[in-house]
Amino acid sequence: MAEQPNILLLITDQQRVDSLGCYGNPIVRTPAVDGLAEQGVRFTQAFTPTSICTPARASLITGVLPFQHKLLANFERNVGYMTELPADTVSFGHRLRAAGYNVGTVGKWHIGVARGPAEFGFDGLHYPGWGEPVHHPDYLRYLDEHGYDHFRVSGEIRGR
Repeated sequence: MAEQPNILLLITDQQRVDSLGCYGNPIVRTPAVDGLAEQGVRFTQAFTPTSICTPARASLITGVLPFQHKLLANFERNVGYMTELPADTVSFGHRLRAAGYNVGTVGKWHIGVARGPAEFGFDGLHYPGWGEPVHHPDYLRYLDEHGYDHFRVSGEIRGR
């Protein structure tokens, strides 16, 4: 059996493609991302089905459009739409795990609150909201267990 390729999918919010060196930005230095792009696949025709975070992320993991998975808004500002993917939803996490991959996620989940990465085939902590996970109890416990300092952002940086 042939060795399976590694898969690393980086997802960022509010980032233009031309803000990375590997996509031609002459000023911004992104050597780590540029190196990954040079050795792997770099998408040039990838589009989101919506500019709203939760529906876009749900489409990414399920492979279907928002009107099909029915998450049409972020749950924090929802006006009556569904807020969770159905329990029987199959994601690419399930498919990759079934193919023998170790599948993990790092960072905010933002695809509902009740079910997190584990229910969709991923290993990783469940940061359900859209905000920074730096105050999440699991993250703080991880820092303590590994002897790391807690993350602090001053009011000056936040514009206060």
